[in-house]
Amino acid sequence: MRPLPSELIAGIRKILADTIAPELSSDHTRARLAEIRAVLAQIDWDDGAFALKSQAAALAACLTESGSWVPEALPQPPATETLAGYVEYRDRLGAVAIDVMDRLRTHLDEHPEDLEAQARLQRLIDVV
Repeated sequence: MRPLPSELIAGIRKILADTIAPELSSDHTRARLAEIRAVLAQIDWDDGAFALKSQAAALAACLTESGSWVPEALPQPPATETLAGYVEYRDRLGAVAIDVMDRLRTHLDEHPEDLEAQARLQRLIDVV
């Protein structure tokens, strides 16, 4: 049975604390190591890929709901479900979302009474 990503990270953090930290001679390097260990502890390593896929799906759905504000065809999910594929997919969706938000803001500068555009912009802000 393979260890979970969180178990691997916990082992790495322990090695850093027990083996590497005592060998460091400067306060600066010890502080940097403490920062690295803290960052490693803050990430949900076991569910990170699922969260990324869920975020990308929510953003794609929100952009689909934006209808005519979307200037082009939306990027498609990766053919093979890999972390790198979903990172790229989310990044491409994010670029489209930024363009749509810019269009909505420009429109709302000229038409502040457009409640539908306001709602679409807020929804994108919430999802992004």
